[in-house]
Amino acid sequence: MYYRIKNSINIDLFKSIKTMPLNVIKLDLTFTRVRLKTGEELIQIYSAIPSSISSIKLSTNVFNARIFAELSQALNAIPPSLLNWVALYVSQNNLDTKELTKEIKEIFPNNKLY
Repeated sequence: MYYRIKNSINIDLFKSIKTMPLNVIKLDLTFTRVRLKTGEELIQIYSAIPSSISSIKLSTNVFNARIFAELSQALNAIPPSLLNWVALYVSQNNLDTKELTKEIKEIFPNNKLY
């Protein structure tokens, strides 16, 4: 089952992950400017993801200069224990693709990048 969680003023990502259906195997986490999580909060969120998830899609739909730093923070917060089973998907949305791709490959050298 595919499941999408988009953070907003009314959505708590941690609670949403903890209460999602048990048969979810693909998870789409969308980060927006609204309540973007700190690195520490992101570690808590990622730690809540069950091991039954076979892929995670990290997306962002924010279009200003702060976006690269924020996306980088989100990616760096993923615990190493998750990197073995996560196929990483990233939506770039007008970012400098070469710079972003380089950064992602450094963080996830053994993972597929879509």
